[in-house]
This record gives sequence, C-alpha cells and structure tokens, in this order.
Amino acid sequence: MPIDPTRIDFGKLDALAARHNAEFTKRAADRQPYEDDWLCLLRQSNGEYDPETIAKLNSSAHEKTGSRSYPQWTRSKEVPLYAKLIRFILSDKDRNFGLRPTPKPSVDSENLLQIVQSLVTQDEQGQPIFPDDEKIEKAILEFTKERASKMETVVADQLAEDNYKETQKKVIRSAIRYGLGITKGPEVSSYTENELVYQQASKTSSVIEYLKGFIGKTASPEQGKWVQKSVAKYRPTGKFLPIWNFYPDMNCVELGACYDVYEYDSMFKHELRKLGQRSDFFKDVIEQVIEDKPEGDYTVREWERLLLESGKNQDVKKSNKYGVIERNGYIDSKDLFEAGIIEEDNNREYFCNEFIVGGKIIKLSIWPESVIPSLTDMYHIFYYEKDETSILGRGLPKIIRNTQLALSALSRGAMNNAAWSVGPTGEINAELLHPTQRATANELHPLKFFVRTGGGQELNQKVLHLYDIPSRSAEFINLINAFKEIGDQESSLPSYMFGSPSPNETLGAASTRYASLMDFIQNLVKNYDDSNISYINSVVKWNQEFNPDKSIKGDMRVVAMGTAAQLIRETIAQQMTLYAQALPPEGKKVIDWRKYSKLAMKPMLDDPEEILLSEEVIRANEERESREQAEIAQLQKRLMEVKANYDEGKDLNMRAKAALTEAQLPHKTDSVALDNERKRAEVEEKTLGMAHSLKELMVKQPVQPTEVTGAE
Repeated sequence: MPIDPTRIDFGKLDALAARHNAEFTKRAADRQPYEDDWLCLLRQSNGEYDPETIAKLNSSAHEKTGSRSYPQWTRSKEVPLYAKLIRFILSDKDRNFGLRPTPKPSVDSENLLQIVQSLVTQDEQGQPIFPDDEKIEKAILEFTKERASKMETVVADQLAEDNYKETQKKVIRSAIRYGLGITKGPEVSSYTENELVYQQASKTSSVIEYLKGFIGKTASPEQGKWVQKSVAKYRPTGKFLPIWNFYPDMNCVELGACYDVYEYDSMFKHELRKLGQRSDFFKDVIEQVIEDKPEGDYTVREWERLLLESGKNQDVKKSNKYGVIERNGYIDSKDLFEAGIIEEDNNREYFCNEFIVGGKIIKLSIWPESVIPSLTDMYHIFYYEKDETSILGRGLPKIIRNTQLALSALSRGAMNNAAWSVGPTGEINAELLHPTQRATANELHPLKFFVRTGGGQELNQKVLHLYDIPSRSAEFINLINAFKEIGDQESSLPSYMFGSPSPNETLGAASTRYASLMDFIQNLVKNYDDSNISYINSVVKWNQEFNPDKSIKGDMRVVAMGTAAQLIRETIAQQMTLYAQALPPEGKKVIDWRKYSKLAMKPMLDDPEEILLSEEVIRANEERESREQAEIAQLQKRLMEVKANYDEGKDLNMRAKAALTEAQLPHKTDSVALDNERKRAEVEEKTLGMAHSLKELMVKQPVQPTEVTGAE
C-alpha cells in the first residue's frame, strides 16, 4: 500500500519504534537458552568440545596430558542424510511442485462471458443454442487448467532466476542440524530489461501495440524510430533465514499463533544508503541516523561472539555496522492512523513490514491481505522434527547428543588406556639418584642409565620399579559398539541403512532395511513439502496480485509433485533389483525383461531408451542366439555320434584282438616250448663241448703230483 510521506508524523513513529525496540529486547532474552543449545549442536557437528567440557578436562591433572579425541559420529549421520534429501527433494529431473485448478474453479465475469460465448452454437434456423451447466463447468476447468500451466511455467522461471535450489540446500542443512530451516518470502526483487519500442512524436509504443495498429489499420503510426529502452521489472524472491536472526514469540508453540516475528541483522553504512534509494524506505530518516551515529551502533551479540571465538576469530569487538531490527506482524489501525500511515482508524489490524535502525523506523509498509495475510505466508518452516512444547524443532544432533557425548568419553578413555597399557609404568626413587639426574628422572626412555648414590643398605634398594597396567581395549570396544547401536535406534538412521547388503545379509533383509529407510525419508520429505508448497503458494499469490500478465491468473492451487514420485520410483527400483536377484529360473521366463529394466533404470536415467536396445535388435539377437544354440546342439549331436562310433569301433577292435589271442594261444604255447627245448639242447651241447675240450687238455698236460717232504 503506497504511503504519502508528507502525511507521516515521525514523532508518533519514534514512539512506536521505542515500543517495538523494548519488545525485541525481551524476545532476545527469552531466546537466550536456545542460543546456548544451538551453539552446542554446532560444536557437536563440527567435532568440538563445549567450553564446559574443556574446562573440566583442564582442571584434572591427568586429563591435561590425556586424549582429547572427539569421534565425529554425528557428522557420519548428517552427511549421508543431507545427500539423500538433496537427491530426492531437489531432483533435476522433476519439478517438486505443480499448479492445478481447484476442484470447482471460478472465473471473473469478463472471462466467464467469453467462455460462454465460445460455447454458443446455432441451430438450422440460426437460433442460438446455449450450453448447459455441465459444458460451462468443463470449459471453465479447461480454461483454468491452461492458465495454471502458464502460471507454473512463470513460477518455475522465477525460482530458477532466484537460484531457489541453492537457498533450499541451506534450509535443508539447517533443518537437519538445528531442527528447523526457514525460507522467508516472497520479498520483491527489481531488475531491468531492454525492450524494443517505437519512439513516436507524441508517445512510445510497444512492438505489439505498433503491429496491432499497423496490421489492423486502426491508426497510421506516426513518424519515429525504433529504440532500446530499459524497463524496470519486479519479481518475487525468497531467501534463507538463519535461525540466529529469527526471534519469534517463544511463548507460542505454533507460528500461526504468533502476533509478530522479529529479525535482527547488521548493515554497513553504504548498505543503509542503498536502502534509502528505494521508494518504500524513508531516505531522510536513514541519513539522520547515519549523521547521529557515524560509527554505527551494532554490538556483537553473545552467541555471535562465542561463534566467532569457536571459529578461531578473536576480533569480536564492536564494528562500524548498524543493528537492523525487522518486524513482520500486525499493527493496530489506531497506531497507523495516528502516525499518518492510513487515512482512518477502522478498528482492525494490518499486517506490516517494519525496519528499525538507531531507534527510528526507516520503513513501514502494509502488505496486501491477498498476498500476505499472516506470518505463515511470510515464514515457511521445514521442521526436521516438530517440538510440541516449543515453536522450534529438534534436529538430528539434538536427538543423538547424549550418545555422542558418551562415545566421546569412551573414546578418550580408550585412548588413555591404550597409552597407559602400551608399556610398563614405573616409579623412581629420586633419593638414590645423583643430584644431576633428579631433575630429569621422569624422562624415561630406552637405553637410559641412572647414576645412583648411597651405600650400605641403600645399595640393595632398586632405583626403578615397573608396573604393568592391564589393557581394557576389548571392554571399551564393546561399550562403543553398544552406544552406537543405541544411537542408531534413537536417530532411526542405522549406519548400514545407507550401504549395500552385507556379505551375510539375505536379500529379504536388505529389502526390508531399504524400505524402512524410505519410510523415514518419506516422512522428512512430507515435512519439506509442507514448507515448500507454502512458499510456492505465496509466490503464486504475489503473481496473482502484481504480475501484469493476465493470462496466468486464475483459480488454482499448488500441489506437491516430483518428490513423492521420486521416492516411489527409488523404492520400486530397489525392490525390483532385489526381486530379480532372488527370482528362480522358472520365474524369469514369464517377465518382459526390457520393460523390467526400463522401470528399474528410470530413477537413474531421464531416458532409459538411450541405452536400451530396440525391440528389433533384441529379436535379431534372440534369433542369432537361437541359431547359434541350434548349431552348437547339432555339433554336439554329431560329436556324440562320432564318439559313439569311435567307442563301438574300439570295442570291436578289442574283441577281435581278444579272439585272435585266444586262437593263437595253443600254437604260441607249443612254439615257446619248442624254442625252450632248443635253447636247452644248445646249452647242453655247449656244456658237453666244453667238458670234452677240458678232457683233451688234461690228457695233453697231465697234472704232476706234488712231493711232500718233512721239515729239515
């Protein structure tokens, strides 16, 4: 709603600013405990100990040199869940919203008249035939459906130009970590475009207007020229609102029950002056604030100081920024009337957008009720898990915080025990050491020698006594695994849910596990859809009110699309893969595997046809395989026949050999006997010959008897 600045009573606005400033101070105090909680969750996600824990570790003498191990188990849950949600929610293949006509859409009188006129026909006598109600309702539905399709395209283009997906990534991460992610909007973003116009002597015409006049010959164009003209245009824009800047009424448990919401941020001087260039800000007031406080008035908040210190940034002093309080909520008509914002006090409340800097209101505008009727149309919250006792939510780190602390304590204990038990612990009798070595007695290492003193009985005393500390690694590991299992149950996100089936896991168990994960993810996606559709609906309302294109306006509603379908396809594809692996051979014969593969690949590919073989190629391959199988079968048959013939011939050959052997056996036996007899005769003959020769030799040379004489 445009406001005439000449009618404004800035004194009354200052009083209103003071009241709202005090209210914001109370809101900040009410939110303080939650800020401390958020800082703990941030450190938990980053794998850092809280200052209280660090103080306890430093206060204990043995802990000063002990382990500071902090297993980032929380991050191992956050990262895969974030990736899973991004893939489902922000898919590049499908829009996650759609626009449809309402069940019984309505149209204005002008469009209704045009629709009815298009349905009127004539009979043979030329008399008009008017359509019945059913035809009119059907035509209205088609008319609205066409406009809804155009509006969907316009909104999709606006979201792309606004880089909406990157905004939603921040929203999703915030929801996982802190329990809620906030999209704020729609706000208004201006931009310029160059348009080709015909510059005439008396006016400037658009291309369409020029062509209509020229073609329709309703008027002859005046002399002029075509020029490029920069035209200011506007579009709705949304932004990610960090929870640190969000100050709702902490006494409410639902955003819709709040009267207003405060935001707090900081701006440099040049940023404030840039706001002053806009028509909806009070430029003179901004310049006055800058003149009164040239060094700024922003003081780093407590949570911000701790956040900066945790980031190793010690420069947390007061900067030359200005603290900017933004308030969105209702203001009584009496206050607006007294300040000159509205012309009359009509005993109602208006939803307003207000900026306060340096205790002064630099902007106060009223939102049209048709666009932003309430806070839920301005702030769109994605809850990870809604806390029934608070307007805030519970994130993943909060749910598993106690388990993370237990795992951290167990990790420190395990590391300390491992360090103590890796070698013996000893005690040194310093009284027996030489004075020069007493100062370094505790520096024990291999090949160290102690120079001792004393005599007499002291010589029998040991300088060094060693003790073995038992290792408790097995007990620590068992406890760590037990707490991990507890944490898996608390988070509903067991680690194995994100992986493939384990070697010992049955396909049925893997299928059940994946289905359980999909149920949990689907619940989160439903929470996101509620937030996303709320924002898209606000963008549609903005276009209905401010977009100059009348062809996109109609009675339509926003529906969630794409996300649920993606989840369903993902689940079906996983189930199909597991089913195919477990299917017996008999079952594989009754399935069209081309269609089966197409359905299984659809979640991964935009067009599975790009890699699937055509029906003709599949049939050709099947025919070729069939021919090859027939040829192989024929060759195998011939091989079997040859082998059978070979075996039969071999058998006949063996039988023939056996028969021949049997027939030749007696003859062979007689032949062998004769041969043996002949050899024996030859031996006898040779023996007799040798005996005869020896006898002849003995006759020729008779043996002389030896004379034996006695001893002389």
